[in-house]
Amino acid sequence: VNKEVQKGIFDSVIREAGARLRAVSSELNGQQLVYEVGFILNCRQALRLVEAMDATVSVELHPGMAHDIEASERYGRRYYAVCPERFIIKVPLTPDGFLAARRLSDAGIPVNFTLGFSARQNVLAACLARPFVPAKVACTGPRITVNSSAGRVSRPLPVTTTPDR
Repeated sequence: VNKEVQKGIFDSVIREAGARLRAVSSELNGQQLVYEVGFILNCRQALRLVEAMDATVSVELHPGMAHDIEASERYGRRYYAVCPERFIIKVPLTPDGFLAARRLSDAGIPVNFTLGFSARQNVLAACLARPFVPAKVACTGPRITVNSSAGRVSRPLPVTTTPDR
């Protein structure tokens, strides 16, 4: 959505949504207004992708929620309510994001995470929040096993070791 916003594609939608939100609730502060307009834009774009591709779509929470468990959970539930059969909630890969994802997952809402930069982060994400994973990858020694809807595939990998820092 950010690329489309930067191109100006949503300028009129942003203006209209902001005006309508202010009319309904004059108590929204600037940050809340940004979250609400972002929610509208993300839903609109995600629903377009669902319709155009007949696919499941990850809907990413605003990065400003990376350290706010309650906001992440609240917006995650709202996104899911819009299209429960096709929305997966993408949660920031932060300590608070782990906790919010765990709450969402416990409520039966599928979650995944923003990019992780180490194996430890990704293992922690999988253990703490039980995220939705479209394909399961397991490294077992010099082989990798991938389980997906296409079946099970096993391939030899070059054996190299680098310390995880």
